[in-house]
Amino acid sequence: MIIIKKIHIMHIRGGGRSYCNDKKLKVSSTSDLKDSIISFCLTSHYNDKHIKEVLNIEEKLATKTRGLRLIVSSAIELCWLASGKIDGFINVKPSEGLSSAAGMLIVEEAGGKITNISGESMKKIDNKVISNGKIHDELINILNN
Repeated sequence: MIIIKKIHIMHIRGGGRSYCNDKKLKVSSTSDLKDSIISFCLTSHYNDKHIKEVLNIEEKLATKTRGLRLIVSSAIELCWLASGKIDGFINVKPSEGLSSAAGMLIVEEAGGKITNISGESMKKIDNKVISNGKIHDELINILNN
């Protein structure tokens, strides 16, 4: 059996556009949270407080979305978001975001929106809510109630 894997290269070109190979990326057009797929991060280095926050978010969103995903690779999740395969991504653990900086730029250039869980611009060290922009306000509202 021969298995051939296609390599996808996500990148930014001049002019503020993100691409996968030669195809311009665009976030999903999903406009209702009930039709969206949201990914969230939960890793072994989360402390008890962060684990409880993630479980609280899962409980809040489980019946209000089409589905929740736990992928545990912000690079993959953000590229999926930029290409419209998922609609949102949540990370409750405050960090500088260095491991996800490129992915956040790719999402932003594909039309996405990035804030902290409060819906404000991210600070240097912060949590993250990243979405296609169309479900962002509804997502932030549910996370904060």
